[in-house]
Amino acid sequence: MTATNPPAASPRRRRSFVTELLDEIGSVWFGVTMMVLILAYCWIGSAGTWPLVWFPRQAFELTEMEWFGWWPFQVLVGLLCLSLILVTLRRIRFNLPNLGVWTVHAGILVLALGSTIYFGRKIEGDMAVYRRQAEIEVAGGEKVALPLQPGASITVRGPGRIYDVRVAQLQHDYELLTGDDAGKKTYAAQLFVQPVVDGRPGRPFIRQVLDGYPQYTEDVIPGRGRAVKVEGRAILDEAIRIGMSYHAPDRIHLHDRRALHVRPAGTNEPWHELALPRLPRYHEYMDATDRAFVQPGEPPLLARPLRLRPRPKGDPGPAAEYELTVTGFMPYADLVETWEPGGRHFNPYLRFEMRSGQARVVDELLARVPGKDRIDLEGDFSVAFRWVESEQDLERMLAPEPPALRVRVPGRDSAVEVPLADAERAPVAVPGTGVRLAVEQVVPRWTTNSTGQQVSMVLVRVETPGRTFRRAVIWPDKSLSRDIDASGHMGSATLDRSVDLELTGLPEAGLFFVAGPVGTHVLLSNLGGDVRHRKVEIGQPVSFLDGALEVRVLEVAENSRRLRVPRVVPRRERNPRAGDAFAVVQLELRRGDAVERRWIPYSPYTHPNRFSYRPEVVRVGDGPALEVLFSRETWPLPAPVALERFELETYPGGQRERDFISLVRFLENGRWSELHEVRSNQPTEHAGWWYFQATWDPPDPARNYAGMFYTGLGVGNRHGVMIMLLGSVMTIFGTIWAFYVKPVILRRRRDRGAERRAGRITETAEPEREVARQAGAAMAGVEDHA
Repeated sequence: MTATNPPAASPRRRRSFVTELLDEIGSVWFGVTMMVLILAYCWIGSAGTWPLVWFPRQAFELTEMEWFGWWPFQVLVGLLCLSLILVTLRRIRFNLPNLGVWTVHAGILVLALGSTIYFGRKIEGDMAVYRRQAEIEVAGGEKVALPLQPGASITVRGPGRIYDVRVAQLQHDYELLTGDDAGKKTYAAQLFVQPVVDGRPGRPFIRQVLDGYPQYTEDVIPGRGRAVKVEGRAILDEAIRIGMSYHAPDRIHLHDRRALHVRPAGTNEPWHELALPRLPRYHEYMDATDRAFVQPGEPPLLARPLRLRPRPKGDPGPAAEYELTVTGFMPYADLVETWEPGGRHFNPYLRFEMRSGQARVVDELLARVPGKDRIDLEGDFSVAFRWVESEQDLERMLAPEPPALRVRVPGRDSAVEVPLADAERAPVAVPGTGVRLAVEQVVPRWTTNSTGQQVSMVLVRVETPGRTFRRAVIWPDKSLSRDIDASGHMGSATLDRSVDLELTGLPEAGLFFVAGPVGTHVLLSNLGGDVRHRKVEIGQPVSFLDGALEVRVLEVAENSRRLRVPRVVPRRERNPRAGDAFAVVQLELRRGDAVERRWIPYSPYTHPNRFSYRPEVVRVGDGPALEVLFSRETWPLPAPVALERFELETYPGGQRERDFISLVRFLENGRWSELHEVRSNQPTEHAGWWYFQATWDPPDPARNYAGMFYTGLGVGNRHGVMIMLLGSVMTIFGTIWAFYVKPVILRRRRDRGAERRAGRITETAEPEREVARQAGAAMAGVEDHA
């Protein structure tokens, strides 16, 4: 017998890297992992993380919409879609029972496609549509439009004349009293007009304009009445024409997309827009953190440098002459006034540091600015700054003369000085005047009622040949001196001008910085007139009172300029829903070698509005002045929108708002459309854009503000919505098929299979039973025969 060897096993084919990768991506576990990661990503971005509800997206300076449009989320969704495609094509056979799974997977892919289209093409913003606007035109000059809102103003120029126009009053239901239209009601505006002709102010007047009734336009002379009654003519100045029309904006301000807007200063030209696509949102960015005020108890600012170049959208306009860079950002700050060395004007400036024990003061002083030249501390102690031009002036401060009252009366060319100490002991007669003075009280620190300023005051009883009165003599500002009447009340001025009193040499307790051509000095004085003197170098400390008081001059300059710096809003006072309302940016403008930095606050709209409109005028070197506004990007609409009127529905029997209704029109082929109604939960559609009620103009009785002069419309597109709806329907249909239809199909197939198997068993068993029957009959016959 010949032995045979078993056949050799065939070699196993080696799988390629691509095949293994597709197997992994197409596995169920990979798909489940992607779904878990997507859910975690959505949860963290929308609800934050426990327990502090901290949003990691804020660390990346992303809004919620930007978080879901960020590339990691797109990668996760893309991998999930790829896994669905692979697992469907490679693992799930296409047949009737699996139609549900195929439809669910296809629905998810369609839903992802629709979402990509929706968020990729999503544009959403809002617009303020005023009920009407004034069209102002000067003969031979410019024509401008002024949206009608209380207090709005504009300057219109023409040849040899300028008009300052301001909205004085608006009336929603003005009733016509005369003419053929008597009894009808319309919208009325009273505009205060101040003409300036050849540089000289002209006679002001009020121009009344009625919507729909230009024939009734007339002027009113303030304090005198209607011009037609006073001067026999309805229009006083024919060079300026004012009409009324729809305020029909054709652009929206986009949400969460900030921009700078520039134009030449002092003009009504359209704004030129520069986008800021990577501007931060949640954290403070600035180079020099000492140029921002942080309130005690708040964490110190971190130095985060920022260099962001704005991107022009179209024609950059006057910005083309400058190199613009955003170098700072504050999400919550207000701007406060401060000073810094530099500029072209004489205004001595000093910044100092003072320490006493654990207390520390760092501040700045201006020798020529009232209220900024001194700081009043507790305990009748003040810090002041003086600029002196000569050694003699410094010597007088080091060895002050005794305090005295300097008296001037008519008929005498020179003043007479009365020592204050003598007048405190007994009344002193002023030689050759017939005036007697007696000091009743000396108040080194006294706060004026009119200005709140800290001054020194001496109460003097003045006896003249004709009368006796008291006078509060103020130092250092003599103009604040007042006389006191017999009832003890201080008047608004000196009642007797025949006697002029001035206080000189009154000692003060405090610290005095003295600078000028004589150098920089620090003087410490008391009420007794004792003065301690130190000459200082910039940045070097000097001490007084055996080291209990340490002083350092940080900076001193002969010229200074005013600027505004941010004061950080404490975190406990911040409103997360405020958006960019309290944001400020620092803009650096460079033109040649000249550089200017300016903090610019946020304005929600690029036109005057009820909330905030704060453009900044900046001049760099000898270049032209530039008007800069920090606001939002704008986007054009297919048609202008006009507000016919705004209606407010309230609940029966009360004043609580029930619904907000804007009746609007769209400009179509040069004509205004029929009325479209926009309600709170009932938007209207026009040319692919949806308009919904976003805000309104509520009345404010405390400010005597009638409100409802404009409406706030939210505007957005909805590309991809039908595709997302189709994907949702497919997913629902596939789920129903998979959980309800598929089991029925499989059960019926299982039943039919069981029936077929049962039929084959029956067919096989019948011949066997027949053979057994015949065999049994034969055996029975044999037995009978036997």
